[in-house]
Amino acid sequence: MTGAIPWERQPKETGRAFRAFCCYLNFGVGRSIAKVATADGGGTGKRRRFEKWSVKCRWVQRAEYYDDALEAEERARNEAYRRKMNERHKHTGAAGLSKAIDWLTSVSGATLPPWKLPA
Repeated sequence: MTGAIPWERQPKETGRAFRAFCCYLNFGVGRSIAKVATADGGGTGKRRRFEKWSVKCRWVQRAEYYDDALEAEERARNEAYRRKMNERHKHTGAAGLSKAIDWLTSVSGATLPPWKLPA
């Protein structure tokens, strides 16, 4: 792999090969060269060409790097969301506790109906 981003167009990779690779990437986890050939409307000849490009341009390895990068981004988004959610929960809980304390300090036993008095 060069220093370039693996899922970007590689040196000496033709435009047609790169477009086919992009199609391959877009199929996601269930990707296959057969799916790319079918999507391109081709038969056995195109499939063989795509197989050659796949080996020459390391499609499988590049797709793994791509998948790993997407998963890392998703983990980072989930972690950021979790941290914000924890902050919201902390503030909501503190606000609820404050309201409960305010209410408890504002009432006396004489103003509570009998069913709300402690046993």
